[in-house]
Amino acid sequence: MVIPIFLFVIITFFYIFIMFTTDMDIYKAMKESSRDIGYIEALLAPETNVAGRDLSIKANITKNLGSGFIKDNIIKGGISGIDVSGSSYDKDTGVLDIVVSYKYKIPYSVLDLLDISRKQRFKSRLYTGKNIYEQEDEKYVYVTKNGKVYHCDINCSYLNIKIKEIDFNAVGDYRNEWGEKYYPCENCMKEDAPIVYITEDGNRYHSSKECYSLNRNVYKKKLSEVHDMPPCSRCGK
Repeated sequence: MVIPIFLFVIITFFYIFIMFTTDMDIYKAMKESSRDIGYIEALLAPETNVAGRDLSIKANITKNLGSGFIKDNIIKGGISGIDVSGSSYDKDTGVLDIVVSYKYKIPYSVLDLLDISRKQRFKSRLYTGKNIYEQEDEKYVYVTKNGKVYHCDINCSYLNIKIKEIDFNAVGDYRNEWGEKYYPCENCMKEDAPIVYITEDGNRYHSSKECYSLNRNVYKKKLSEVHDMPPCSRCGK
């Protein structure tokens, strides 16, 4: 008689431990999902209905739980048994309230009378500035890696680099558009060359047209991010 009681106690504690770790897994997934959902258009769009919001929350929780989360023998209904219909999002305050409900199946219970109901809640404040749709109206400009101005037109002639071929002995006579001298490129000018290459907005001369420094890298930026740079004299007027 002692052994069955001992086994029952061991199994009970083991089952409690499994429920505890499952609770922790779900709570962690809720926390991670709140960050992900903050950038989902479906949640922030004015026309989103309740069903669409719940699907977004449920999908993110399922994703963050991972494929290895197989609890069909513990959570009643498995993943399908996780209910998020009690969740809500207040667009005025930016507060996302994730509420997850589920039940644990107790082995050998009669008519599911011993199923344990669980409910977890996680609140977080999402991004409450301009929403995804309003950001589309913000002005974007273009800059180059070492450029000193921003460009309003991606097709600006300054962005479409023009390489000029000059005699090496005449390099000292040339100035770029800002009046700066040209200096040897650290990448390709290992030794003097009879012919070198320069650009109007650069300050290096090159021994090869194929030098990667001559490849124009253009970056799209918000105007507010480059407010300390003047506009291009050609396309920024």
